[in-house]
Amino acid sequence: MKSFFWRIGVLALVAATVARAQLVAPPTFTYISLPSSATVNSTVTVAAGGQANSSDNSDGNDWNTPDMLVVARIMIYVMPPGSGSWTTLHDWLDPWQSPADASVSVTLNQTGTWYFAFQLMDGRPWYSDEPVYALTVNPPPTPQITSGLSVSANQGQGVSYQIAATSSPTSYGASGLPAGLSLNTSNGLVTGVVSGTGTINSTISATNAQGTGSATLTWHVTAASIVPAASISPGTIYLSQSVTLTRAGTCNFGVGWTEGTIWCPDGSVIALGHQALGSQSFTPAAGTGTYWWQFRLADPYGNFQDQWISFTVTSPNVAAPTSVSLSQNGSDYLILSWSGASAQAGIGHYNVFRNGVFIGTTSIASGTDSGLSASTAYVYTIQTVDTQGNISPLSASFSVTTLGDLELFTPLL
Repeated sequence: MKSFFWRIGVLALVAATVARAQLVAPPTFTYISLPSSATVNSTVTVAAGGQANSSDNSDGNDWNTPDMLVVARIMIYVMPPGSGSWTTLHDWLDPWQSPADASVSVTLNQTGTWYFAFQLMDGRPWYSDEPVYALTVNPPPTPQITSGLSVSANQGQGVSYQIAATSSPTSYGASGLPAGLSLNTSNGLVTGVVSGTGTINSTISATNAQGTGSATLTWHVTAASIVPAASISPGTIYLSQSVTLTRAGTCNFGVGWTEGTIWCPDGSVIALGHQALGSQSFTPAAGTGTYWWQFRLADPYGNFQDQWISFTVTSPNVAAPTSVSLSQNGSDYLILSWSGASAQAGIGHYNVFRNGVFIGTTSIASGTDSGLSASTAYVYTIQTVDTQGNISPLSASFSVTTLGDLELFTPLL
């Protein structure tokens, strides 16, 4: 650094006598500002202010003209640790003024003691004293966790939590995280899908060259509440009879979808696929026995709950008529009636057979057979059919002979 006390020609002329030196009123600092310590790689502001001062002019010279009573330079110098040389940070002012201020920013990229020197020059030019200040630059302290220490999350949903800390950590740590979460040790980001529930305490940490700082992070994970409420109707089911499967239930995070599977008594499996809430018709066709409906209710995040509902499919009890009788007889027709038929699922209709050959159906317990031959014997059997199409055995045979052509019709009682 060049000398702070050089003087130009006019200064050399007046400096020769002590009396002349007593006339000098050099500029003075009004303040000097810089911290006494800082952390490495931080940026600090160094500032100074000063003013020019009037002289007594006893030597007959006017030292107090406006262009002399100004601060022309605020010189600020820095010497980093171990360098042994000064670097100029600030010098001339534009415009010259009094009082005057100057400031500079310095990034402290080394640990150790930094030196800062200051000096003023006014317009005469006279110079101030040259104070030197020391600034201690320390290594970064151990990191301190600054991110929030309480996190609310929902089971099955994505989480992103950033560990934040002071003092420029170089790595991060976490232990005891809820199931499904993991940490990027380089940047401190915790991500994943939470599968654990309840209150869970984790230890998070941040590390730099000076050490490790840690803290307890508490997770409050709300469990998924899924309540399936499926149902089947009717309660009594016969083979080939359709049933209604009603898909219902609630989810605290909202209903996402349902899935259904039918497990049949013969070992076969029927997948009903993904569906919304609602109902559908299903016809058991894998024989009689116990069927199981596995109903799965899921929320949008994949949390689910299964409900198993069993239903038994039986062969319907369909009984043939126990009594068949003749209501009217003629030479070319006859009318039959019967009773004693029954069906658990309800009677749908009857099948009528003549001489073992099917001749038609009737929905009531009677029927007319016409186009017959006179004086001819016929054998009839009746079969009951329920509303699901299940059939009974044939009734006992009923034999009857039509009247001759000349016989009078006699109603039977």
